[in-house]
Amino acid sequence: MDIMKKNIKEEINRIKSLFTEERLYGNLVNETCDDLGDAVEFLQTQGYTITKNDDTPCIGPNTDISVAFNEAKNITGKHIYRVDTTKYGCRLKIFNKVTDITSRQGTIFSINLYEDSEQKQFTAYYMLKEEDCCNKSIGGLTSNFYDLKVNGVSLLKLRYIKIWGTWSVSSGEIVLENSEVDAILNDKDKEVTRSIDVLGTSIDVGHNKELFSENGDQNVCGTATELLQHKLSWLNLGGTTKLKTLISKI
Repeated sequence: MDIMKKNIKEEINRIKSLFTEERLYGNLVNETCDDLGDAVEFLQTQGYTITKNDDTPCIGPNTDISVAFNEAKNITGKHIYRVDTTKYGCRLKIFNKVTDITSRQGTIFSINLYEDSEQKQFTAYYMLKEEDCCNKSIGGLTSNFYDLKVNGVSLLKLRYIKIWGTWSVSSGEIVLENSEVDAILNDKDKEVTRSIDVLGTSIDVGHNKELFSENGDQNVCGTATELLQHKLSWLNLGGTTKLKTLISKI
C-alpha cells in the first residue's frame, strides 16, 4: 500500500513538472515543430530570443540589447552579429564580414551598441582611404597623414575615425542619437592625440585638427567631422539616425 502511494505521488509530481514554463514550451515544440527552423520561429512568437549556447545573459525578452539584436539580424547583408559583456556592460557588435580592405575603406565597417544600468551608448568606426586625408604643406614638403613619411621613415598612419553617441528604443526601432566624432586611430588601432615633429615643425594631431579632405578636395584641409559630413551625410552627425539605416550602409 505504501509503495502504491509513493508511486502515485511520484506520478503526480511528474505531471506537475510537465506544466512548468520550460517543460511546457519544450513539449509544445516537440508536438508542433517539424524541424529546427519551426522551433526557432515558435519560440520567438513566445517572446524568446534564440541564440547559441555561448551567448550571454544580455540576450533576453526584457533587454533593449535583445531588441537591437533582433532588428539587426533581420537586415539582410554581409554582416556578423555578436553579443558579449564588456566593462561598459552588454555589447552588440555588428561588423562587415568582408575581409577585403578596399571593400571596407571609405565607409563605416563596425558598430558597437552598449547597454548598462546608467546609459546606452554606441561607437562606430569609419575606415579611411588615402584620398580622405588632405595634402598638407609642412616644412616645404607636401605631406599626407594617411601615411606620413619623412626621408622614407613612416611617422604616422591614420586609418580610422571613431564615432560615439547614445541610442534608445523608439516605437520598437533602435535610434542612434547625439553622434559625434570622438577620436582618430592609427594602423595599430591606437588613438592619436599627440604632436608630431616634422622637419622641425610641431604638428598637432587629433580628430579636431585639419588633416582631412574637405568636400572631397585633397588640397583643402578640414576636420574629421567635416570629412564625414561630406562623405556620410546620411549619418546626420549631431542628430538622429536609425540603426537599420546605418547597418544597410555597411
